[in-house]
Amino acid sequence: MKTFRNLFSLFFFLLVSLTFHSFYQVSDQDKKEQKLITKANLYQLRFPQEKIYLHLDRPSYWASEDIWFKAYLLNSAIPDCNVYVELIHSSGEIIDKKILWAQNGLAYGDFQLADTISSGNYQIRVYTNWMRNFGEEWFFRKDIIILNLRDKSIKSDLLELRSKEIDLQFFPEGGTFVAGMENKVAFKAVDKNGKGISVEGEIFDDKGNKITNFKSGFKGMGNIDLTPKEGEKYSAQAFFSDDISVKVELPVSQIDALKLTVNPNDSAKIQFQISRNSVQLENSQKNEYLLIGQTGGQVCYRKQIALTEKTTSFEVDKNLFPTGIVKFTLFDNEMIPNCERLVFVNHRDFVKIEIETDKPDYLTREMVQLDVKAFTNAGNACQANLSMSVYNPENSLETEKYPKNILTQFLLDSELKGTIEDPAFYFKDDSISTLQALDNLMLTHGYRYFQWEEIKENKLPEIEYQPENSIQLRGKVKNWLTEKPIKNSNVTMMFVKSQLAVHNQKTDSLGNFVFSDMFFMDTVYVSLQAGNKKERRNNWIELDNKSSKSPNPGILPVNYQYYNENQFTTSYYLSEISSELINRKWSLSDTILLGDVNIMAKKHKKDDGHFRPYLEADYVIDANKLNEETGSIYDAIDGKIAGLRIEHMDEGKFVFFYRGYPVSIYLDGIPADYDLLSSFSSSIFDKVEFIKFAQFAGVNKAGGILYFYTKRGQKFENMPKDAMGMKSARIIGYSVFRRFYSPVYETRQPVDNKKDFRSTLYWNPIVRTDSTGVAQVSFFNSDETGNMQIVVEGITPDGKLCRGTGSFSVKP
Repeated sequence: MKTFRNLFSLFFFLLVSLTFHSFYQVSDQDKKEQKLITKANLYQLRFPQEKIYLHLDRPSYWASEDIWFKAYLLNSAIPDCNVYVELIHSSGEIIDKKILWAQNGLAYGDFQLADTISSGNYQIRVYTNWMRNFGEEWFFRKDIIILNLRDKSIKSDLLELRSKEIDLQFFPEGGTFVAGMENKVAFKAVDKNGKGISVEGEIFDDKGNKITNFKSGFKGMGNIDLTPKEGEKYSAQAFFSDDISVKVELPVSQIDALKLTVNPNDSAKIQFQISRNSVQLENSQKNEYLLIGQTGGQVCYRKQIALTEKTTSFEVDKNLFPTGIVKFTLFDNEMIPNCERLVFVNHRDFVKIEIETDKPDYLTREMVQLDVKAFTNAGNACQANLSMSVYNPENSLETEKYPKNILTQFLLDSELKGTIEDPAFYFKDDSISTLQALDNLMLTHGYRYFQWEEIKENKLPEIEYQPENSIQLRGKVKNWLTEKPIKNSNVTMMFVKSQLAVHNQKTDSLGNFVFSDMFFMDTVYVSLQAGNKKERRNNWIELDNKSSKSPNPGILPVNYQYYNENQFTTSYYLSEISSELINRKWSLSDTILLGDVNIMAKKHKKDDGHFRPYLEADYVIDANKLNEETGSIYDAIDGKIAGLRIEHMDEGKFVFFYRGYPVSIYLDGIPADYDLLSSFSSSIFDKVEFIKFAQFAGVNKAGGILYFYTKRGQKFENMPKDAMGMKSARIIGYSVFRRFYSPVYETRQPVDNKKDFRSTLYWNPIVRTDSTGVAQVSFFNSDETGNMQIVVEGITPDGKLCRGTGSFSVKP
């Protein structure tokens, strides 16, 4: 009996010990998992990835017209912040820049195009200061077409595809290419600009035996099934248009590796299969894995998997994830990622916008009344903040057949690395071919958010740009001799020629100061002083202009096509512009009609390195031939242009007049002050050009504009220095908000034979549905007939995306 009790006690002790040990091991593993997940979620909270979208009133524009837009900002680091909107030429020159104040993620504004802007492809780029910390790929970019009927003979680029510019890559599903098993291998062929290229070819083993064929689908993407043999290498012989052939090596197969296979096409479930060649049953821990799913950078799913057999299959309910891209990562017991797969989950739970007109057909200049209805799939009414555009699509030109919209931007473009061509294609329907194309996109593009290696190794992004909740001016006060920062120095900012108050700040321990909480429109000039009169003798002020300077455009708009390519390009459609439309645009611009013009987009010519926002100057002065001994540049050009004279005003001021009207001046494309250029010698200039009777940014310049272009690399070298302890600065404020003009007609008969052929029939950036989900809108038609397109986009207070389109007909 005693022996039995001793054995029982020993057995009980061993059972408790094993249970405790097993509990300790599981608990320790849970701790490692929880630590990684917590670090990932904290990373996303600390470094939120802002997303931004711009709704434009239409896809193409004419010179001297307005570009109307509304910005939608999600995941903002702060509730209200500055948003920068830029118009960029294909050469990389920034034509115009606006600063908007986004309140609760919403802002709107416009660009006013000069009548001298040249035809071509342009890009609208939108970003916040916080976005600059993570690279230009996070910015919103939209390519548009701008036309100027003064450009008579312009052609787009027709290129020949070159083998050295082709990039063909193969992507095994999950990231592993396992020998002895059937693997799904995706591929994508692009050119140097990321444009998808059609490709077909054959796969060979290292003995020259043909294994299979492959052929791309939408935008050069596709996939094949391949079972590699152990120790063998594989290559692809790919064929492109123009008889180009390229040989590409496939990834090397692995022997002892995991294979993750995913089937996302079921409407309710995601089907997973995890396989491996060898299962080491003697060490159970090496067969324990963790599957993590994250969306929007946040971990939202985890599943522990014990791989006790060669293959394990399971399903995951799609309702566990919101609509969008889910990144699945398979970790081993050491929390090392083994496989990774992107899956797009589409519940189609967007807020559907229904547009109902009071009748299907209208007459010219007749009032259009319509109801905008916002409802969920369940039929629940939604209050939404929307923007609406109405235009004639027959007179507009798209750079893509399926261009981006608010859905594609927030769900695809802002989530994936690389260029997403024709993104709306993936949302056009639920056909098998469309779903397969969408999955090929998931297989060939990387996820934009953090990499797990960065989380494990505590690699944090370097934050150089802080969120801006207002207009700010930053700088530093130094000792001019030692260049050491001066702390606790009083800095006074006074506004020149303005009623704004005087501001005071103290420098911190590093000599830095910042003036914030400034809200004003347009541009102001300020004067800064550091310290009292005695202290200013040793002080020097440096302004921090990095946030106000635009980042160099690295992703530019391109417009070209290849020989033998199935064309959907700008030039193809520009050549179809009717002479009737051209004549209308000429008459609206009050210019001389030159007859039928065949217009096509062109690449901006580079000659002397200066970008000009106009086509041809009325007078050109070669500054290299001017007499440098005449003094300032003003003295050097005095009398060189007929009708242009310079007058000396009070207090030594200079002003140019042309036929009685004052002349505006620009330095290297930027508006400048007369006082600034008066101290410059003609030796730093390359050219001076004069435009008569110009219109710039919608404002008539009756006196014209003088453009001063400095020699390359010598910009502002002769700018006079500020006095010690003082600094003058120009601060650009928020853009002035303008309202879209929508005329009201009491009669259908034109007054004084003036025709109304406005390109945008109606634009409203503030359309709000009420508690019943309905908003009522009305406007008058123009003199243009045809089928009018209505586009409504927006967002609800809880972040649901909204989009809807409609149309109506206008008859004579």
